[in-house]
Amino acid sequence: SKDGTDCACVLLKRFSKDSLFMDDDTQYMDERTAYWSATDWLSPRCIFIPDGAGDVAKGVAVLRECGAEFAVKGGGHMPLSGTSSSDDGVLISLKKFRQLVLCYDKNSPEVGPGLWWKHVYNYLLPHNRFAVGGRVASVGVPGYLLGGCISFLASKWGFGMDHVEDIVRASPTSHPELFWALKGGSSNFGIVTSFKL
Repeated sequence: SKDGTDCACVLLKRFSKDSLFMDDDTQYMDERTAYWSATDWLSPRCIFIPDGAGDVAKGVAVLRECGAEFAVKGGGHMPLSGTSSSDDGVLISLKKFRQLVLCYDKNSPEVGPGLWWKHVYNYLLPHNRFAVGGRVASVGVPGYLLGGCISFLASKWGFGMDHVEDIVRASPTSHPELFWALKGGSSNFGIVTSFKL
């Protein structure tokens, strides 16, 4: 609702004034138009750019309390209007979630949802590793893994979502039903702040 969105924008601004942008801020316009397709150039009431998973959790609590409509943007590649953008709601941008490290086993990368596949491929190449990822380098990691996942390696290795080892706080042994739903469920079941591939 309009009132719920206004409530959320005001409370998010109080919570973190450096992470909330309105339509008169330069960063608002930059983020609003940073998509693969112009069909996603909607006009959210405000844009929230959290610094970490704790900020995401607090932001979602505010959105829930206010009853605000919202959308979540990772790499900005989802071409369906309203899936990673919001018209008159709150847009949560995960652009600061750019972690990219090899885990302790030196085989599995931990990948942030603010990255594109070109970042992942360029990081893994010197380590002689690969990931089943997007066919185009500018495809965002989260939209690909949560919403489709066809790669050049699909005939041999399957879908990209089949290679997600752990979606932080949801795995085959911890919240297995959520882990199952997130792999192919798009943006309808939660906000992923890290992938282990």
